[in-house]
Formats: sequence, structure tokens, C-alpha cells
Amino acid sequence: MAAIDEVKNLVIEKIKDLRGIDDTTQDALLDFSAMSVINAILNYCHLEEDDFPYRLIEVAVNMSLDLLNEGGLLADSSIGDDVKSIKEGDMQITRATAIEKINARKANPVFIRSYGSQLNAFRKLA
Repeated sequence: MAAIDEVKNLVIEKIKDLRGIDDTTQDALLDFSAMSVINAILNYCHLEEDDFPYRLIEVAVNMSLDLLNEGGLLADSSIGDDVKSIKEGDMQITRATAIEKINARKANPVFIRSYGSQLNAFRKLA
């Protein structure tokens, strides 16, 4: 079992390694993504913060990568779906912020369900 800060740091470190990120320019986004996923896992599995199983760290990394990739949130991502609205008169384009994209992705119930089989092994009855 691992403490929440240790888990968050491991998740961020693995994401940086996998994506080849060497600097700290995206640390705030990676931190937010990692904590969002960790909290989602804790809530889904009914776990306490200090009871996060080491075996779920890889799942947290995969979920964080999905969250970041599908929203095109990483700087090198090729997905450009950040347009929130377009107004034609006087041409105005509003783009979604990184946080808005993450929250929209988390609101999709498929997000947790796609990892349900891996998470269910650690899920406690409330």
C-alpha cells in the first residue's frame, strides 16, 4: 500500500518517461491528471488515501495517459479538438482549457468502465 503523494509522483514520473518529457512545463497538467485519476480510482474502489495498492499504479498511469491523450492535452499530441465554440459574426473561436477537457472526459461514464475489470479486483463494498 502506498501514500497518495508517493503514488502521484510515481504516476507523473512514468508518464514523463513514456512520453519523453524532460522539463517541468507540463507538471501542473500532469499533476492534475494524476490526482484526478487517483481520486477516481479511490472513489470507485472505496479505498482510503493511504491504502492505494501498488498494483494499481500502472492502471493509474494508463488512465492518466488516456485522459491526456484523448483530450489532446499534451504539447506533442496530434489531436486538436480544443475548439469549444465558434461565432461567425466578427469571427470568434473559443478554445476549451486543459481543465475543461479533463473534466469533460471524466464525466464520461465509459472512462472508469473501460478499466472496471482491473479495478474490480480491488473494489471494496461500501
